[in-house]
Amino acid sequence: MHPRFVLGLAAAVASLSLFSATGRAGDAEPAPVGDVSPGKRVTVATPQPKPAAPPAKRERVVEYADVDLRLADGAIEITAVRRARFATPTEIPRYRGRWRVAAAHGKSALAPTERDFDFPLLADAETDDQSAEAVAIGKAIRRRAQATTTVRVPLLPEADQVVVTDPRTGKAVSRPLPPAPSPPAAPAAAAAKR
Repeated sequence: MHPRFVLGLAAAVASLSLFSATGRAGDAEPAPVGDVSPGKRVTVATPQPKPAAPPAKRERVVEYADVDLRLADGAIEITAVRRARFATPTEIPRYRGRWRVAAAHGKSALAPTERDFDFPLLADAETDDQSAEAVAIGKAIRRRAQATTTVRVPLLPEADQVVVTDPRTGKAVSRPLPPAPSPPAAPAAAAAKR
């Protein structure tokens, strides 16, 4: 007999054994472990699921920096940093990628501000089933490619620069933040000036 047929037959017999001769569940005697004879009720214990971890605290910020980046010949360069403000506290989404950008205070990156990113069309795309030649071609293209991107980075009050790192090579570049923009004028103050 085919193993799937035997397994299916065993499951059918086990489900029939859940009912007593009267056909109602729960009237039969509990069966000892391993006894699935007709008229015996089978109790299956399922493990209780672990409680879900509370959702990660989402950082909402008012200040942010748009960081313009350029990759050429394998070297990354920060071409511009523009500091700005949201009208209300806003969450800046996180993505996955090879490189990491963060706001920093001195030499220390501020962990809640770290954001991973990739340059367009330069993410590793090779899989284990590709030939060595295809993998080499992909690496050669990425090594000679030039690309630009802009990454939005949340800012904390103590931030004084942005740092971009390549975790694969350990190389990092940084650039000071421009002065903070002045907060928007309050509606009452604007009306009083009229």
